[in-house]
Amino acid sequence: MKRSSKWIILGIIVVVFSIILLCKGCTTDMSANSTDKQNVYNCNVKILKLSTTINIQKDGEKWGQVKGDLWHFVEDPLTLYDAEENKIGYAGDTYHFFTQDSHGIYFNNEFKYDMVGKFDMFGETYELYDAEENMVAKATFDFANTEGKLVDMDDNVLATFESGMLSHDFNIRIEKDSFIEDEVIIMMFASYYSDQEYDSSSTSSTSTTTTN
Repeated sequence: MKRSSKWIILGIIVVVFSIILLCKGCTTDMSANSTDKQNVYNCNVKILKLSTTINIQKDGEKWGQVKGDLWHFVEDPLTLYDAEENKIGYAGDTYHFFTQDSHGIYFNNEFKYDMVGKFDMFGETYELYDAEENMVAKATFDFANTEGKLVDMDDNVLATFESGMLSHDFNIRIEKDSFIEDEVIIMMFASYYSDQEYDSSSTSSTSTTTTN
């Protein structure tokens, strides 16, 4: 075999492996499981539904579901159901024109936190306030909607959000020593997903209208 042919074959192999690695980075590992320090929730988004629908698994088993309201178009309040389809959580939605929406988070019919959208040129930011209006945590997300984290006021990580570049699905990793309930954090990240999904669909609609 000629030396030039060997280099061509080697180049093809490198390209193939590069494509495989890129594709892995564009998807979400829905097989991720919990560890000694973290609870991991795999969130499978049903993109063909008319409203937000997210099926949630934990360690390979059905854990619950988040559903939006079919009759809301600009705002998207969400309801959290457990594995037996009992309503256990709720996230209201107050529309903001210049910043991300704000959400009142409830768990077991008790108000927990206000998740307030803030202006951020390089991603998304939310501040979390308790019933006494004290800021207790902050959530930030990157511009590509692939990474996010929730931290307390001492910058300790409470939970992280991870998704692929071309994926609607996402994983939520919650530290087991977090002072915020897992259910509340799930509703927070689901509300963020709903916000950015609405933003992307609105941008697509605007682009289509302008083009036509």
